[in-house]
Amino acid sequence: MRLPLLALLAVTAAAVAVAALPSRAQPPAFPEFTTVYGRALIDGVNLQPPAQPLVAFVNGRACGWTSARLAQADDGDGAPDPDAGRTVYAVDARSGGDGLYQIPGCGQAGDAIRFYLPRSGRMAVEEARFGGDGAVRADLSFAVDLSWRLRAPQLANDGALP
Repeated sequence: MRLPLLALLAVTAAAVAVAALPSRAQPPAFPEFTTVYGRALIDGVNLQPPAQPLVAFVNGRACGWTSARLAQADDGDGAPDPDAGRTVYAVDARSGGDGLYQIPGCGQAGDAIRFYLPRSGRMAVEEARFGGDGAVRADLSFAVDLSWRLRAPQLANDGALP
């Protein structure tokens, strides 16, 4: 009878000791990606062609990619869609790190997300911010033209080489 009483006291003392240990607060969960969606327009009109690749850059790195598309008039819920007939996109910009779904050097909370259309060679004027809860809407106007410049080598006409 003494042995079970001692075992009960030992278990109780262990439970009290564990409960008395200081608890460390866990850091808040950091999102592995930020979803950004909205309209994608060039000079106020739809992209031509509507299905184009779109790249999300964070800290100068490609951290997300998708394809823009033309929004359909009816999504099945009976409500009018304000984006119907417009080119739209949805992209997941990944966070920085070595974990699954992370890309080293990509987004941290508060970083700017920039958007680029490689086929059109245009950058969006607007930016979105990385982090937060839920999806972020950002209607983009691709007005910054990043055209290619080719440079030919120049030859000097200052005499022969020694």
